[in-house]
Amino acid sequence: MDPKTIASFVDRPQHPSAGRPWAWRPEFRGAFDAVDRLLLENGWHLLHLQLEDQYGSPFARETFARFLDEQIAEQNLAPSGVFIGLSRGGLSALHVAMDRPDLCHTLYLDNPVCDFRSWPGGQDGGPGSPDDWKKLLLAYDLGEEAARSWNEQPLQRLTPDFIQHTPLALVGGDADEIVPWPTNGAKLAQLWKQHGGNLHLEIKPGALHHPHGPEKPTTVFDFLLNPEPHSSFS
Repeated sequence: MDPKTIASFVDRPQHPSAGRPWAWRPEFRGAFDAVDRLLLENGWHLLHLQLEDQYGSPFARETFARFLDEQIAEQNLAPSGVFIGLSRGGLSALHVAMDRPDLCHTLYLDNPVCDFRSWPGGQDGGPGSPDDWKKLLLAYDLGEEAARSWNEQPLQRLTPDFIQHTPLALVGGDADEIVPWPTNGAKLAQLWKQHGGNLHLEIKPGALHHPHGPEKPTTVFDFLLNPEPHSSFS
């Protein structure tokens, strides 16, 4: 796949905010995007590269980071921004943030996949997705056994230093029937609490995987604008 042939999108605000802030969403442009739209309306640039079926693979991580570097230079944007990861987008958002912490100052994750063995792999009580699992094995160039034992998942890569320097807004339904909350979002929240990270947590009791998004988008929006410690929701 030639990175030059991948479609890219830059939503430019009518009146850019001071410092030219931006947010990047690696998957599902325009879906459940109430928070994104608030950012755009308030002067943020929104970045997206249409790179699908990669699930945070090494190729995707390198390509996304290059795209962000290019957009920061071309659009004269702030040196770091918000990474927005919904569902499988959590894999790329987390991996790129850890590969290039200089590019990410805050994370916003919603029912994120934090271990591909959970989804699409189907471990940990989730149904998985056989078609996506086959695509993932191709993207990572892994066999079945190697993928099942691959220990470079986002949850395993997180370090106390990264957590302490990266505010996280985390939203999820605790009855998620696709990406099991206990072994994905809940573990992520536990790590942020354990290592003293700045966490804004909104758990939606009884909520499924869809629809994504907080009950009130302003709660996450306010945190992203000023990521001071907020009260957690449960």
